[in-house]
Amino acid sequence: MKKRRNIILFGFSLLAFFSMALLLFLDRVSFLDDFSVVVERLFESSSYYNFFYGITNIMSIVGICLLSILLFYLLRKKKRIYALKNFIFTLFCGTLSISLLKILIGRSRPLEKILNVDGYSFPSGHAYTSTIVYGFFILIIHRYYDNSKYKYLLYFLFFLMIILTCMSRIYFKVHFVSDVIAGFFLGVLTLTISNHFLKKQS
Repeated sequence: MKKRRNIILFGFSLLAFFSMALLLFLDRVSFLDDFSVVVERLFESSSYYNFFYGITNIMSIVGICLLSILLFYLLRKKKRIYALKNFIFTLFCGTLSISLLKILIGRSRPLEKILNVDGYSFPSGHAYTSTIVYGFFILIIHRYYDNSKYKYLLYFLFFLMIILTCMSRIYFKVHFVSDVIAGFFLGVLTLTISNHFLKKQS
């Protein structure tokens, strides 16, 4: 049953990502990208700037390294270091794939971006990376810390961090909504592959 759910999630995420890419190719993504106005209205006060700046910068190289150290600690306690190798390999291959996709698709970033960010826009690297990193924590807790009384709280917090990271990229106008959706589903797709190998290694 769990294997079937993983396959269904893989298929749905693959379909969602290619749907975003097709809509972009056909120039039919404006109905999604217009939802950025909702984020702007919800967080129009300048007091949110530092909050979202902190959220988005957790996905910097330093932030990812610190989270990887925490992941190493959690996996070492359960003697599952091979899962850390899975994480590092997934993150490396995924980051490389995102970079290639950005170049191949070549979508420019929004003109009114608040942060000084270079490179192409589609798909969102931050949305992808946050889904991989925080999503991997969810997988590890589910697989090796299932008896923890805090597991549902941790599921919620890590998923919230994914959502907030995605929102931060829209808030700073460095990505369109469709970029973020594509990055998220590509991240979920990658996680289903990681989960498959984690099952085989367990």
